[in-house]
Amino acid sequence: MAAFSTPVDVANRGLQIIGVPRIVAFTDSSKAAKETNFAIDMLRQAELRRSVWTFATRRTVLRPIVSTSEGITFLLYNAATTYAAGDVVADTVGFLWISLRGTNIGNTPGLAEVIPFWTSYFGPTIAQVWTTAVAYFPGDMVYVTGTPNVIYICVAANTTQTPPNASFWHVVAGAVSSALVQLSPLGVNPPTGATTRNLYRLPANYIRLAPQDPKAAANVRQSTLAGMMFNDWEIENGYLFTADVSPIIFRFVADLSDVPSMDPMFCEAWAARVSVEACVTLTQSVEKLNTAIGHYERQITMAKMLNAIEEGSTEPELPEGGGGAPQGQPAPRGQ
Repeated sequence: MAAFSTPVDVANRGLQIIGVPRIVAFTDSSKAAKETNFAIDMLRQAELRRSVWTFATRRTVLRPIVSTSEGITFLLYNAATTYAAGDVVADTVGFLWISLRGTNIGNTPGLAEVIPFWTSYFGPTIAQVWTTAVAYFPGDMVYVTGTPNVIYICVAANTTQTPPNASFWHVVAGAVSSALVQLSPLGVNPPTGATTRNLYRLPANYIRLAPQDPKAAANVRQSTLAGMMFNDWEIENGYLFTADVSPIIFRFVADLSDVPSMDPMFCEAWAARVSVEACVTLTQSVEKLNTAIGHYERQITMAKMLNAIEEGSTEPELPEGGGGAPQGQPAPRGQ
């Protein structure tokens, strides 16, 4: 049964909409391959940022940057290396992937159907020094004092289990940490006091913020707010500033690149967007361009409608597209 499995499938569906012959791979010598290859990932990211897509929504644990926090450098993927479940690697363009299976060898992340071997990595890129004073969550990244070049990922919730401990911690193959270097005031004396704000680095492959408590009520009753309280978060330059304290279970839309994990209606809209952007270059036809635009508008509307049904009733801090706060609610700070 035909289905969207790879970015080439999406590109070919876009070419089909405007009547251009399909390609075999983005490395083909055809003009269609060159044009779609240039645009495919740009348009995917743009479309992911349009909405809080349920299929691309993820949660991860974030902890504030403190004096002992270390930045993590992940190993470049090597086809000759055997990876274990939990290993994180970077591909040739720096996109991060996490291994889903043990004895994972020769399965290049990002090519064809990467699942069940790899999926996009959406966790922290900061390692905290391990301590018995912290209750760790699956996905936490730590190092042990004195050995910063060994990075452990938490695989089971624990409080006092010291790494290395295979039941609770996995050594991320080849990952190393180093002192954070900030070239702006962002990291100068990271605040920890109650009257100041904490600094968190956004997770890998972050695209946009999602409602943090989407099912909480936010209704005005007797001139007071009841239910969801708006937060003080400010996102700047890849960091989140807040008076919140560690940890934050952060809900966000991720830069998902695993095509089989995407909703088919989103893929159809993505393909239609590719057809719109490539149409004039490939066909020089205004009529086909108008057809592609109409198809895109119908598909993105339907995809967002179905996504809204699955997402259910939510109370976002700002309605999509701006326009101020929902009726009966104060605008979030700074809006």
